[in-house]
Amino acid sequence: MAPRLTVLYDRDCGVCIATVRQLRRWDRLGRLDVRPLQEAAGSDDALVADAGVRGSLEDALHVVDRSTGRVTVGGDAVLAIIGALPGGPAFAPFAGWPHVRWLADRAYRLIAANRYRVSRWLDLEKLCEAPTGP
Repeated sequence: MAPRLTVLYDRDCGVCIATVRQLRRWDRLGRLDVRPLQEAAGSDDALVADAGVRGSLEDALHVVDRSTGRVTVGGDAVLAIIGALPGGPAFAPFAGWPHVRWLADRAYRLIAANRYRVSRWLDLEKLCEAPTGP
């Protein structure tokens, strides 16, 4: 089965990399294609490249749904990922509830706004790629 969702993450963020590693372990059915956001604009996948050109990828997690062409961001992207993982379909009815979406978005924003600080606190910076260039 081809991956249904493309998850664009920040390869310079330790929290993001640790999260991606866990997602890969949970994704036993291969529904997620996880890629660094830094490479999205140059992707040979037109949907991903378009998200890379048009979206502010550094600001929030982006998920491209290949089956619909839809791009979700932030808390909605988290809910899309949960829905694709094993057990996710059982959660799907709740994901559409406004309060669940609101809570997911607020929790996501809190973590995202502090992701570099949390990376330092948890000593996850060592997971990040070394910067290149001058």
